[in-house]
Amino acid sequence: MTPQARWQPLLYGRTARADRWWRLRPYDVKIDWLNAVVVACTGGGEGLADHARFLLARRGPLLLVGVASRASALSDTMNSDGSRPFYTFVGWITRDGQALPPNWDTLVTGWNGWSTEVYQAWMPLDWNKHRTDLGDGHESPFLDAPWAAAPGAVSGSAADSPERAVPPTREGTILIPADQAPKMWSALSAAAFDFAFVAGFDRPPANGKGVLTHASVASIEVPAVQRPGELPPERTPARERQEPATYPPEVPARQSMENTQPPGRPSYAEKGPGQEGGYRGPSREQSQRDKESRTWHHESQGGLLNRAKRFINPHPDEDVPSDESRHPEEEPQFGPMKDLDYWAKREKPKRPRPGESAKQLPPEDEI
Repeated sequence: MTPQARWQPLLYGRTARADRWWRLRPYDVKIDWLNAVVVACTGGGEGLADHARFLLARRGPLLLVGVASRASALSDTMNSDGSRPFYTFVGWITRDGQALPPNWDTLVTGWNGWSTEVYQAWMPLDWNKHRTDLGDGHESPFLDAPWAAAPGAVSGSAADSPERAVPPTREGTILIPADQAPKMWSALSAAAFDFAFVAGFDRPPANGKGVLTHASVASIEVPAVQRPGELPPERTPARERQEPATYPPEVPARQSMENTQPPGRPSYAEKGPGQEGGYRGPSREQSQRDKESRTWHHESQGGLLNRAKRFINPHPDEDVPSDESRHPEEEPQFGPMKDLDYWAKREKPKRPRPGESAKQLPPEDEI
């Protein structure tokens, strides 16, 4: 194996004016695999504000080494669109089966200088371009590995490695504690099988594409396997960990039904669970009260009949004597209907039939 193998740099990051991400990549490497491993490492930028994440991946003859970080760690100016911070990925890839990645200590101390050199060389070419002027990224040149010049900077061969690599499993992603990341990096550096290892997660990654085979996670204490579609141990819901939940707690169905009943109506609990189907509507008394309320509301709001009543009696709140209490000879004080009512109720004298003696009629002015 030789560290002097030819490597090609990669740069993945958006520009100030366009949401286009590949700035530098080799065109002869399948873009689907590159996208999958790089996106798995960047994780949408989550957790990169505090520290970087490191990627080591192999697929056939390809060996990829890379670092995901905030763009502000590599440039003072090309790191934001003015409203949000950018993140980026810088890597190196080779087809040389004898190539060696850097060892862990060299990687941790040298990644910033290596990544800054690539970022500052290639990002200015596209930083202010309009999205219509951006292509699929520049073609990567062949260069020496930036860690090749340092003595003892590369990982050992399989025979020299004191660690034995844990092969991937079909059951899911192998998760290890963060303090075991250096050993895993060293072991996988000499592995011949395909893998994708990311070191530096604060919590288990989503790994939606299933491309990650190994990951170091700061929030776990013992190795575990994250199976597809399964919550890892440290992502147990907060209510089971006896910690404050960050989302509204689930409401039991019965309590939810009680809280959604109309005001003044009996809830499911009040009616009793013996009634099938739960709440069956208001009682007869409540229905009558609702009907009276609706009737009053209807009569008080309008309608042709109600408008006529208000016209006839424009002062409904005034205390007007009823017909029963009115003196027979007393004429109504106001309102045409009152007068008509008065005369309609007044008993008219009967006319004498033929053959009957005539009775004295009342004076004309009283009729």
